[in-house]
Amino acid sequence: MEEIWKAVPDYEGLYEVSNFGSVRSLPRVVCNKDGMPVGKNSGKILTLSIGLRGRRQVMLYKNRKYQCFKVHALVMLAFVGPRPKGMDICHNDGDASNNLITNLRYDTRAGNFADKLLHGTHQRGENAPFHKLTDSQIHEIKKLRSEGKKCRELGEVYGVHKVYISQICRGVVRKFS
Repeated sequence: MEEIWKAVPDYEGLYEVSNFGSVRSLPRVVCNKDGMPVGKNSGKILTLSIGLRGRRQVMLYKNRKYQCFKVHALVMLAFVGPRPKGMDICHNDGDASNNLITNLRYDTRAGNFADKLLHGTHQRGENAPFHKLTDSQIHEIKKLRSEGKKCRELGEVYGVHKVYISQICRGVVRKFS
């Protein structure tokens, strides 16, 4: 499949999103608050961060303000159109980090929940963010953290947000007997 780029709606001329789930800025002159040119944005692929529940997100800048967007929402908006009222964006394979357009669709909340049950990614109870971590993984996370590993690094390895890693290590979310 070939990578195709489309303008991010409401950010035309500033950013584009691809059918592979990448986001890039476009080359442009950057102006100060008085409208005077002060530099040049050469355009580049943006670094995506991992948000809560493993979803990729990106910060876009316009009119001197930053706004955070989920990448799967930008892909669907650019390639399919606005989300219909009452619909969710679903990942066909259950992997929230896979933002290929072929892996995304609009569906009802019930359809989204059925997917989560099928893939085992539904959340249960107070330990919901950790449903995919075993007790041995949690012990390993605590050990690695005590050895100086950063929460961000551990979150990337185990596929959870760095905040969850911090909460695990502080004993906020999961207690052991």
